[in-house]
Amino acid sequence: GAGVGAIFRAPLAGALFAGEILYSEAELESDVIMPAAVASTVAYSIFCFSLPPEFRFMPLFGQDLHFDFQSPAELLPYTVLAIILSLGGILYIKVFYGIEKLFHKMPGPGYLKACLGGLATGLVGLGLYFAGNRDVALLSALGGGYGMLQTAFSDIGSVTTSALLAVALAKIVTTGLTIGSGGSGGVFGPSMVIGGCLGGAVGKQLHSIWPALIHQPGSFAVVGMAGFFAGCARAPFSTILMVTEMTGSYRLLLPAMWVSTLCFLLMRRWTLYTKQVPTRLESPAHRGDFIVDVLEGMHVDDVYQKNRKLHLVHEGTSLNDIVHLLAETPQRYFPVVDHQEKLLGIFSAEDVRSYLYDDTIWEIANARDVMNTRVITLTPEDDLNAALTRFTALNIDELPVVSPDDSQKILGILRRKETIAAYNRRRLEHMLTE
Repeated sequence: GAGVGAIFRAPLAGALFAGEILYSEAELESDVIMPAAVASTVAYSIFCFSLPPEFRFMPLFGQDLHFDFQSPAELLPYTVLAIILSLGGILYIKVFYGIEKLFHKMPGPGYLKACLGGLATGLVGLGLYFAGNRDVALLSALGGGYGMLQTAFSDIGSVTTSALLAVALAKIVTTGLTIGSGGSGGVFGPSMVIGGCLGGAVGKQLHSIWPALIHQPGSFAVVGMAGFFAGCARAPFSTILMVTEMTGSYRLLLPAMWVSTLCFLLMRRWTLYTKQVPTRLESPAHRGDFIVDVLEGMHVDDVYQKNRKLHLVHEGTSLNDIVHLLAETPQRYFPVVDHQEKLLGIFSAEDVRSYLYDDTIWEIANARDVMNTRVITLTPEDDLNAALTRFTALNIDELPVVSPDDSQKILGILRRKETIAAYNRRRLEHMLTE
């Protein structure tokens, strides 16, 4: 947010951009806005005060840009612009990640791939230069390209439609070659240049067709810059504001809103930032924020059956008696107690199963030999979330319920299926109330 606010002289748009760029849908990270606004304001102020006095707090492309929106009929050619920008944005994303994938498959160290990408970028620039009759302006496809943008805004009559299209298309390729090969760079600036050049080219062409309707083809370059990035980056709100701050006027607010919204909708399936998630609901930072805790307020005491007959096994009970007990009861988990019925351990029917084929030790071994002394227990005051967590973490089906005053005094057993049944009942209640 601070970087965009300072470099593009758009502090408000920079702050919103920081909160909007995280999601691919029309979603805003509200918690980001205030810190981003502070950072953007400070960065913008420091940057502007580092400039000569006559350039401080001036819009990025100067104070001589005077565009107007004169008739609702102009929305028709702006609709054409939105369609072309969307097609260009899809091409940009496909070329960018296609080149990146190509370089990723290439063998060899990363620095050689980056060198190869740089070489290919230079060759594209040379080809463009000689194919364009040695027009130096075409070399803006290799650099920042803001000079070409400035020309498209303020003096679009001095540049041809073919030159604007050539720079836009070459910039798509050179950006992919530079970053996709492993080189250093960003996609924000190139996106602005590509969108501005495409918009300028469309504006000039439509001006030649409808001169009575389109008086200022340069305005299409400004709106094209915003619409292109709004679609590619899935950030319509900040780019709409960016137009007003970069031009120092609200006169293009309506066409910027129209084109940015259309591009955002038309490019719904594509995004330049693959790490974006659709909404806050899918964001790892908000995991759990939107999940209704249906077990909230429910405790073990509300679920476990207090009157259920529970077989407690004395610590000295022989394995022979335990085997016969398993045949007589459907109980699967057996607490082991001492003569005072204090809990010492627990074993399950599966723990006994390994002894079934060796009856020679049935009279020698006892409950102490088969029990597990590390007993995970619950108290009646524990909530069902804690119980469900322990069931799933340990992959067991029953947990002893003990007195909160004496962890060795067993009160009963809580079964996993009882907990899940309580969850389903409460969830059904929530659904019915909603």
